[in-house]
Amino acid sequence: MPEGSKLRMYSDDPDAAFDSGMVTVVKDSQELRVSVIAPPHYAGQLKLHLEGPNGRGLPSSASVEIGMLWCVPHSNSHYLQAVDLLGEVGAVPTLRSVHVPMGYFTFLGENE
Repeated sequence: MPEGSKLRMYSDDPDAAFDSGMVTVVKDSQELRVSVIAPPHYAGQLKLHLEGPNGRGLPSSASVEIGMLWCVPHSNSHYLQAVDLLGEVGAVPTLRSVHVPMGYFTFLGENE
């Protein structure tokens, strides 16, 4: 996203409400992380506000990638399956949570 672009990720769902607030991009490549704890089998909506530096849509050169991870704590009944799937055997002795990728979504800018 070009410098000066704005991004906001949020959900107004009471089961998993969060708001990153409006973030202004200060360099060409920037990472924003928002952690949300959602209930099991959550089917809510993630809302995005993407705005180019001119206040309109993102230019065609811009892209935003959203990655979703499932944080599996050691107390979860699927913990050992997740550890095996990821090859994270080092997590077991320390009971460290593991993160299973759930999907990646890429949004591209529009033609100017």
